[in-house]
This record gives sequence, C-alpha cells and structure tokens, in this order.
Amino acid sequence: MGYNYNEIGYFFMIKNFQHKGLEKFYLKGNVSKIQPMHERRLRMILSRLESIHKPEDMNLPGFNFHALRNDMKDYYSVSVNKNWRVIFKFDGVDAFDVDYIDYH
Repeated sequence: MGYNYNEIGYFFMIKNFQHKGLEKFYLKGNVSKIQPMHERRLRMILSRLESIHKPEDMNLPGFNFHALRNDMKDYYSVSVNKNWRVIFKFDGVDAFDVDYIDYH
C-alpha cells in the first residue's frame, strides 16, 4: 500500500478543514476560493502543517505563531497576510479543524 498525496504534493496529515475553499486548494490545487495573493504563503503553511510533530513546530520567523485564548483556546494561529490567519487544532501528530479566516 502506497502513500496518498493530494494534487499539490502533500501527504495527508491534515485530517479536516473548516474552510472548504482551503480544503479544495489543499486537495486539488484549486485557488478559486482563496485570496490569490495568499496562494504562495498558504502553500508554505500547509506544507509545514504536514511535516510537524507538535504545534510549536509552526513557530517560524514571520509566521507569528501563537495559541489562541478564551473561546478559541484549543486553536493555534499563524499569520498569512495582514489580518488573514490559518488557525488549527492539533491532536497527536495531526492537524485538524484547519480554517482560513479574516481576523477583523
């Protein structure tokens, strides 16, 4: 049995998405439901999410990684551009509930 890869070359380690456009981008490379100027950055973030073993592995320069608080306390956040973020939960070695949001 071989490994399963999506259209843009990522091995499936992200278990599910909240943002269907980001999921479509991840699975098929379709950019129709994401901000076009974010394509490169989102590729970098998703690629990194695929390779990490703990949330803190997303703590790279420029990612502005941090744990969220209050009603979002189970989520972590990384910066895409200005007020756009990718947020996610983490369980074991898998990211899940991955979302692409405009913070403001």
